[in-house]
Amino acid sequence: MLTETVYTGKWFAEQLDKVIVSQWSTNTSQPDIHNSVKIARLLDFIKFNK
Repeated sequence: MLTETVYTGKWFAEQLDKVIVSQWSTNTSQPDIHNSVKIARLLDFIKFNK
């Protein structure tokens, strides 16, 4: 997914936990639901009322 967007692994690491992003990027683990929501918010996939 990162290769298909303007977002880089470094950018995600700055926004989220660097270890989580590293494991996700190398496919060692996948984000849990909590981090999936954070990623979706960062990518503006999900609009949440504040």
